[in-house]
Amino acid sequence: SHTTSPKLINAVVAIVNNGVITQQDLNQAIQQFMAQAQAADIDLPSKEVVAQRVLQSLISQKVALDMAKSANLKISQSEINRIPRWRLWRSSSTLS
Repeated sequence: SHTTSPKLINAVVAIVNNGVITQQDLNQAIQQFMAQAQAADIDLPSKEVVAQRVLQSLISQKVALDMAKSANLKISQSEINRIPRWRLWRSSSTLS
C-alpha cells in the first residue's frame, strides 16, 4: 500500500485586526529571539514560555503597525525588526 507522509500546514496562530500571524511567522520569530537572547547571554525559561512571549511580541508589533498606519505614520516592518526581541520581551508583561 502507498503511504504518504503528513504535510505541515502553516496554521494561523493569531488573528490581529485584519492580519494573521502564522505558525511559520512564530517559528521564525522564536529562532530570531533565541539567537538574540543567546548573543546577549540571557537565561531563557521553558520553550513554551518563550513561545508565548514571542507570540505576544508579534501581536504587539502588528497592533503598533496598524495604529501607525491608521495615524498615517510610516513605520516599516524592517524598522520594527531591528528592535531586539529580548528588549521587547523585557518590556512586555510577565507570563507565568
